[in-house]
Amino acid sequence: MLTDSVVLSLYFETPLHTGASGALGAIDLPIQRERTTQWPIVHAADVRESLRKAMGQAAEALFGAEAEPAMSLGDARLVLFPARCSVAPFVWITCPTVLSRLRRDLERTVGVELPAIPAPGAEEILVSGGWSHGTDALAVEDFVLTPKAGLEAAALLQLLPPQTGAYAGFAAEVEASLGVVSDEVFGFLVRQATELATVEGRNGVAAFEEMVPPDALFYVPITAVGAPAKGKKASPVQALEKGLPAHVQVGDASQLGRGWARTALLKAKGGNP
Repeated sequence: MLTDSVVLSLYFETPLHTGASGALGAIDLPIQRERTTQWPIVHAADVRESLRKAMGQAAEALFGAEAEPAMSLGDARLVLFPARCSVAPFVWITCPTVLSRLRRDLERTVGVELPAIPAPGAEEILVSGGWSHGTDALAVEDFVLTPKAGLEAAALLQLLPPQTGAYAGFAAEVEASLGVVSDEVFGFLVRQATELATVEGRNGVAAFEEMVPPDALFYVPITAVGAPAKGKKASPVQALEKGLPAHVQVGDASQLGRGWARTALLKAKGGNP
């Protein structure tokens, strides 16, 4: 485990658009995606810019481009994706490869252990004891999946916003509709089940803009750079915790109210208060 590191969670309450270069087929304004998987991602530079706008000089000291920033940001990786469902407005899905990456990131940064996840079959969705939609097969977008026990969700749910105010009881709500699907099902849905909006493009011509739907959860590994500074009253993690607002706006469609995310910080147990 690295010292003075933390994981930032971004739970999106409004659709997210982070512009990528080049068009994909009929989509004029695609979102950022990983090269290898084509899964949605938010590049570290865009996360940094969002924090800079929200935190001002505090963000510059922590993540600034000048001589020696105190902490380094990773890309924001997708961990939970909302998908339409026949038994609920939507369910949150993830997959073994996402959880394998998350497991390594959490162990490296904050020392949190994520249980190993059994691989679901192509027609299965692994659920926990908190699942509230029965055992009969259900439709998730274009797939018919059968619930199967096997998910230990407690560590994963630590990435959600603090259970206060509007988010009181939210962890139980998520667990009730949370499942692990195969990498193939997850990959298909995160590529094909995003939102499209018609916007005005160049020369007044209508264009299709792609968005990650609201209720998606991303996480950002944040690690200290170099040795802790001497004489500082607060560690970088403490400074981040003090300056981080409850909400930040991510992406390049802020004038349309998109990209609003509820923030949370997951720290090492027994680490900096």
